[in-house]
Amino acid sequence: MGSLAMTAGYKLLHQVGDRDQRSAFLCWAYLSFLLLLTVYQDFPLKNIIGEIGRTPIIMMMPVFLMDELHQLLSTRKVRLDTTMQKALLLFVLYLFFVSIVYVYVQFLQSNFTFGSENILVKAIKGMVYFVLILLYVRHMHKMLTLAVRMGVIYKAFAAVFAFILLYMLAELATIPHAFSFLHANSGPYWRVRLLTSESSTTGTIIIVFSTILLYLSQGIANKKRYMSSALVIAGVILYVAVTSSKGFLIVLFLTVLIMMLRLLDVRRASNIILLVIIGTAGVIGFKALSGDVVSSLQNDMAYYTSLYTRLGTILVAIVTMMNHPFGVGTGAYVIYFNVYMETAIDWMRGMFYTLLHYNDINTSELATYAESDKNLGVKSGLFQWLMEGGVGAIVFFTLLLRWAYRCIRGNLVLLAAYLFLCLSFLFISIDIKYEVWLFFTFLGVLPERKSAGERERERVENSDRVQ
Repeated sequence: MGSLAMTAGYKLLHQVGDRDQRSAFLCWAYLSFLLLLTVYQDFPLKNIIGEIGRTPIIMMMPVFLMDELHQLLSTRKVRLDTTMQKALLLFVLYLFFVSIVYVYVQFLQSNFTFGSENILVKAIKGMVYFVLILLYVRHMHKMLTLAVRMGVIYKAFAAVFAFILLYMLAELATIPHAFSFLHANSGPYWRVRLLTSESSTTGTIIIVFSTILLYLSQGIANKKRYMSSALVIAGVILYVAVTSSKGFLIVLFLTVLIMMLRLLDVRRASNIILLVIIGTAGVIGFKALSGDVVSSLQNDMAYYTSLYTRLGTILVAIVTMMNHPFGVGTGAYVIYFNVYMETAIDWMRGMFYTLLHYNDINTSELATYAESDKNLGVKSGLFQWLMEGGVGAIVFFTLLLRWAYRCIRGNLVLLAAYLFLCLSFLFISIDIKYEVWLFFTFLGVLPERKSAGERERERVENSDRVQ
C-alpha cells in the first residue's frame, strides 16, 4: 500500500494539474500519506538501521531523489522556491565542509574512531539527517502547493488530525501496551506518546496540526468552520489534560504569556476580549497544572537524572561552541562531547549552587556518555545544531525565523505556533521532528494559498454575474 501511494504521488507531481475528481483524490491520498509518515517517529526500522530509521520518512528518500532528478532534467537548474530552502541548502553545504575538515583534523591526530564507530562514517550518517530534511521540505512544498491548487489541503490535514485524536483515545484505553507493535521499543509505556518514542515529543505534533487546521478552516463555510474549530480546540484541550510532558506544559504556558503581552494593545475591542479569554484560560490552567509540574520537577531533581542530563548536554554544546565557533561537524562532535563533559558538569554544579544553593546533583547518566557512543548527543535540537554548525547554524536559524515571521504577517494562530516551536527548540531534537519542518514549509505556501483563494473568489463572482 505504501509503495502504491509513493508511485501515485510521484506521477501526480508531473501530470497536468487539472481539478477533476480523480486527480484531486490522488493528491489528497498522497498528501495524507506523507502527513501520516510525518507524525510517525518511532518506526521499528530503527532497530535494524539505527536512529535514522526511527522515522519512515527515510524510506521516501528514493521518491524524493527521483523527483529532484526529474526536475533537474526538465529545467536544467535547481529551483529554490523559498528563503528557507535556500538557507537550508547553504547550511547543508557548509556543514558538510565543516564535518570533513574536523574529521580530517582528528585523523591527523590518529583519532579514527570513538567507541565502536568510525568518525567518518558517523559524519556521513549525520549528514543524511540534514539532506533528508532538505529533500522533505522541497517535496512537501510541491505537494502542499498542488493540494492548494486542487482544493484538498484542508481535507488532508483534517483527516490526519482526526486520525491523531482517534489514535490518542485508543491509546488511552489500552495503556500501557497501546499499539506496542508499532514502536521500536515494544515494552509497556504508561504515558500518551502517539506514534513517537516518548510523551515529551508529542506536543509539537498536536500544536502544528491543530494550528494549521485552524488557519485552513478560515477558508471554509461558516458553519463548517465553527464545527472544525470547535473540534480542534476540544482535541487540544484533551491532549493538555492527559499529557504528562512537563516540557510541553512549560512551553505552552510561556507561549500563552507571550501572546498575552502581544495583545496588550487595548485600543482595539477585539484584543481586549481575546486578552481576557486567554488570561482567564492561562490562570485556570496554571493553577490546575503548576502544582503537578513543580512537584514533578522537584521529584526529578531529587530522584532522577533527566533534568541534569538535558542541561548538562546543552552546556557541553555551549562550551564546544566557545572553543570552536564554526562548529565541529556531524562526525567529530562525539569526540569533543567527551572532551568538554567535565567542564560542563562543573559549570552545572556551580549554577545549581549559586542559584538554588543545591549541590547534590545526580550526573550518573551524563557520566555514562563518556563511555559509550550510543545515543550521544545534545538533548536540545537547537544546541545540537549549534554544536555541529556553529556560526553557520546561527545564521541559518536567524534567516529561517526572520523569514517565517514575515510570512505569518500578524496571524495570531500561526504566530502562537511559531512562538511555541521557537521555545520547543530548546527541549526537543529536531532531526526527525518533521512536523516542525512541515510548519515552516506550510508558511512558504501561504502566498500560493492566498492567490488560489483570490482565483476562487473571482470564479464565484463571475458565475454570479452570469446568473
